[in-house]
Amino acid sequence: FYLVSAGAGQRLDHDWIKKHMPDDGRVRLDNLTNSIGVLVLAGPKARDILAKITRADLSNAAFPWLSGQMIDVNLAPAMAIRVNFVGELG
Repeated sequence: FYLVSAGAGQRLDHDWIKKHMPDDGRVRLDNLTNSIGVLVLAGPKARDILAKITRADLSNAAFPWLSGQMIDVNLAPAMAIRVNFVGELG
């Protein structure tokens, strides 16, 4: 799983997950906060803006709501996650 948390809640979320994980070693939690950046592109024109810097198919069929996929943003690989923060389907 890939979890993105609000920066202010990172420690709280990490501790909660750790507390509820099985302790038999079958689940591992890696905090990648200092290794991976996050950029939120939101609003009614988000998909149009992203389409200008990627060749990825951003259609509803290829990139449905609540899904994620690796795309190239110009020359950089990026994990794109299609979620809703502001009431738009973007």
